[in-house]
Amino acid sequence: SPTASLQSLMTTLTTDAMESRDVMCADAPNAFMQAKMPRTTDHNERTIVKIAGVSADILVNMSPDACEGFAAHEKGTKASHMDALCAMHGTSVAALAWHKKFKAELEEQGFKFNTCDPCVATRTTNGKQHATRFHADNMSSSHEDPKVNDEFSEWLNKQHGEHGEASCTRGKK
Repeated sequence: SPTASLQSLMTTLTTDAMESRDVMCADAPNAFMQAKMPRTTDHNERTIVKIAGVSADILVNMSPDACEGFAAHEKGTKASHMDALCAMHGTSVAALAWHKKFKAELEEQGFKFNTCDPCVATRTTNGKQHATRFHADNMSSSHEDPKVNDEFSEWLNKQHGEHGEASCTRGKK
């Protein structure tokens, strides 16, 4: 997964401290599963995942009709191979799928991305810089006005709160 560089992190944190910004750290709940897996136009490129053991049992019990014909026994353990439609932790493309989705959403909100760091973005809000930096589903937001972070938190929950509220931590330290 792309992640903010150490230089970007130190620069933006120094700016936060020098300008006495309100800083909010947040974690988008179940972020990866909110991103669709990439597909080629001919649908030939797919991500196949293997679910085995207790997880396979739970899956089959939850939806026996959907799993019929897809569960098999491998070395005495139930297993199922599936085409992943949403990003899943542990797959090689999950973090990148989430990054692309989240970047597009931030751009829709007026953020411009740093040309040297794909995980740092800024916009002007109320005449002041609003900065965000992120790694996978963990992010921070900073602005001199705490209300801007309140609004960012509300937006984050509106966008990604379907599977649980985004956990946010606030403060100037």
